[in-house]
Amino acid sequence: MSKSPPSSSGTELPSFATTVLSRAADIASNVSDLLAESFNPISSPAVFESDASVRESSNVPSVAGDSGSQDIRDDHSSSPEMPMSNGSASIDIDEAEDDTHDVEPKFKYERLFPDRNIESANILFRDSATALAVHPKLLALGTKNGEIHILDLQGNRISLSVPVPKHAGPVNDISLDEAGDYMASAGDDGKVFVHGLYHTDDNYQVKHSEPVKTVAICPNFTAFGLSVANKSMVFGSRQLILCEKRFLGTKLTTLDPGDGRVTRIKWFGNFLAWGNRSGVKVMDMKEKQVIGLIPKDQRDDGNDYPNKCEIFWMDSRTLLVAWPHVFSVCAIRDRRKLSNSSLSSGGLTKLPNFELVINKLIHTEFAIAGIGPYVEDQFVLLGYNIVSKEDDKKVQMRIVRPKWEEFEDVTCDELPLRGALYATYEDYKLQSLPEDGLYFIVSPKDVVVAKPLDLDDVIDWLLERGRHEEAMKVAGKNNGRTLVRHNIRDIGRQYVDYLRLKDNYEEAARVCPKVLGKDRIAWEEQVAEFYRAGKLRILAPYMPRSADFQLTPGLYELVLASFLQDDHEGFLRMVKEWPATLYNVQAIINSVIEFLLRDPNQKVLLESLTTLYTLVEQYDKALKICVKLKHPDVFELINKRSLYKTIVDQQLLVALMDIDAEQTVRLLTDNNERIPIASVVTQLQSRPQYLLQYLDRLFQMNKTIGKEYHDIQARLYAEYEPKKLLHFMQNSKHFMLNTAFEVCEKKNMFPEMVYLLSRMGR
Repeated sequence: MSKSPPSSSGTELPSFATTVLSRAADIASNVSDLLAESFNPISSPAVFESDASVRESSNVPSVAGDSGSQDIRDDHSSSPEMPMSNGSASIDIDEAEDDTHDVEPKFKYERLFPDRNIESANILFRDSATALAVHPKLLALGTKNGEIHILDLQGNRISLSVPVPKHAGPVNDISLDEAGDYMASAGDDGKVFVHGLYHTDDNYQVKHSEPVKTVAICPNFTAFGLSVANKSMVFGSRQLILCEKRFLGTKLTTLDPGDGRVTRIKWFGNFLAWGNRSGVKVMDMKEKQVIGLIPKDQRDDGNDYPNKCEIFWMDSRTLLVAWPHVFSVCAIRDRRKLSNSSLSSGGLTKLPNFELVINKLIHTEFAIAGIGPYVEDQFVLLGYNIVSKEDDKKVQMRIVRPKWEEFEDVTCDELPLRGALYATYEDYKLQSLPEDGLYFIVSPKDVVVAKPLDLDDVIDWLLERGRHEEAMKVAGKNNGRTLVRHNIRDIGRQYVDYLRLKDNYEEAARVCPKVLGKDRIAWEEQVAEFYRAGKLRILAPYMPRSADFQLTPGLYELVLASFLQDDHEGFLRMVKEWPATLYNVQAIINSVIEFLLRDPNQKVLLESLTTLYTLVEQYDKALKICVKLKHPDVFELINKRSLYKTIVDQQLLVALMDIDAEQTVRLLTDNNERIPIASVVTQLQSRPQYLLQYLDRLFQMNKTIGKEYHDIQARLYAEYEPKKLLHFMQNSKHFMLNTAFEVCEKKNMFPEMVYLLSRMGR
């Protein structure tokens, strides 16, 4: 059903305008109400709010999901009777309180065990996570009950042909070899298992007298051709012990008698790093020689933190080390390449081939629970912050750019992990797959995966904040080929819709050509929406008008009708700017005439009508209106369209002289071959001064061209310009001397009389 055309002025519309507006109403009413749905704020539950400053909030966020989503509550683990729901894997956090630090996030976060995956979710519903090892093809999750679950990177169980050993107590650490075929696990039961995931040829176990807190399997454990004697692993309790499988059993070698409990071991290539109370030591495993010690450098902050150490090998020469409040980036350098001197020290002990150097070191207010590389000079730190003894603990995913003794917080995301109220600093862990951009945050009742944002995620984040132009730029990368959930057209439409909702119609109209391009349907929808809001005149200057892309004529006619109703100046501007091919010009002419019938003296509409007549080549009508308006462009119209015969036939010469006598005379004399002199004299004789101007210029151009009118010209000179008469008579032979003498005698023009007498021989 058509809507009634809006009218702000109360003026009755001409029939054509009413028809056009009614047609536009039909267009508008047929546009799907889905446009309104796009006005809803775009949410991206997979993306945390990111802020360089740590935010504090007591609100408990909820899982973003379907109708079956559930709250993420810190006492989740203490409620075994809590029913499972079909909650989303994505997790959300509180909105930032201060938009001045509205930093684009680096990660989106998803739960490894969403509630909808009941089989996987039951792992932590009935048990607690204590250890995690990651590999590009699998995960190994250890629990408090001693079980080890082999999962894919999406958290689904992997079926193995061989059973996985079970510890009699909590699993403290798991290590996977480079191939992801063998793993070593250590537990509170004192056992260390070396176990194949796909075959058992090299399986073995060690029973230690004390709980084993950490273990590292030889990276090349399954490498082809490796000696059986070197199928080794290293584990730590109060000592660091190397275990090598031999033909006749296992051989245990103490690598470090110890200085307190060994809390972390990491093995990469030929280098082994471990941490205890004194710091982190690094050993060259080929030489079985310690090459350096990284001191603990841990300040006493009054908290009862254990000597927790985190180690991560970025490559065979770069090592990341962290204590609760200290983070360092270390490098291994080959002494042999640095100096040609002997590596001996005074002939006593040969120095190691390698040395350990600290390149960067920072101290933090927050406790560091995990570390990993990010990009270039940036690193990921899993932070643990205590606001007060009574408040909830906050786990933070931070990206930092360290320098010496100071660092820059690039981003800081607060993670609402399940069971956080009952978790301690030691319970949180971070495992990384930097090559895949994946980071696994582990707590007893939750495993969250931090993933890099793809272009769709970045666009979601930008759209949420109304930064649509930036979203368009992002979408334009690679011509939109990498987008899955978005496309450039939809983003552009959302942008325009967003601006209209903000009542910023000027900006919405300005960006329409850019975001709508040559999408005819999108343009029609926007014209309809601007019409509904009564803002068509704002959109008009930006509507397509090129020869290769135009909208249907009715839409342009709709806009012109809107101008005609309320803005005549704008109407004139549009008919001058828009090509005649855009709309039915004759229909618009009829509408203008309807307006002029009610008020014939509307000069702007008369000028508009002139332009319209010109567009349809009805130049005689355009000329008549221009003359009536005394418009200075009338002379350009006459010359451009050669309307010389028309101005004579319509007897417009006097009217033209009234507009601009000088231009009219120039036009008449310059075109005397096409404008008969006799016709001009006839029309101007009622205005003798105009006639004199015309004849005077003719005489200046050619002394004989208007000779038959020299008698009239002499009389007019004597009457209106007597100073020119003598010169005229001296240069003309085509006037009656006696008649001229009589005129001069009446005017007492003695010099002229003397000249005439001499011409007559008297």
